[in-house]
Amino acid sequence: MTQPAAGPPLLVKMQLDALDELARVADAMPEGARDADVPGLNSAGWTLAHLATQQDQYWNVAGQSLEPDPWLAEQRATYGSEPAPIAFSDARAALARVDGRCRGYLEAVRRPDFDEVQRRPPASGADQTLGDLLARSVAHIFAHAGELATLASMWGAPDMGLPGAMPRSNPPRARA
Repeated sequence: MTQPAAGPPLLVKMQLDALDELARVADAMPEGARDADVPGLNSAGWTLAHLATQQDQYWNVAGQSLEPDPWLAEQRATYGSEPAPIAFSDARAALARVDGRCRGYLEAVRRPDFDEVQRRPPASGADQTLGDLLARSVAHIFAHAGELATLASMWGAPDMGLPGAMPRSNPPRARA
């Protein structure tokens, strides 16, 4: 039997790949789509702020006991909130800040950490394990990245090719 690769477990690698794919899709958004209001879709700015808020709460606030990003806290782009207009450029900057604060933490997570209970604010629902939050987060990021890709395609952008190469969780294999 082969030994697992050193470093983060697959689920953590998927989380890091998901964050990279979200950034790739956001950065490829056509200018016209960035602050567009399309019935039936969340705005790109709200979507990025919503995902940045989740990532900040999971990995920075609950995971590292850091203070939440102040700009994101003011936006209230949380689950169940009414989507409101949020400037794409501000939301993209917030996502970059959150990513910068959480990436080192995520890269240090190992499989035994998956059973750690992450305390969440009362309004956020029940406490969950780190492993459960990772699984939820990967799915949530890709769901909204797909929404952003749909919005981009409405403005003529090519297919974003989600989920992308995912190089951490799907490394190239040696040819036989």
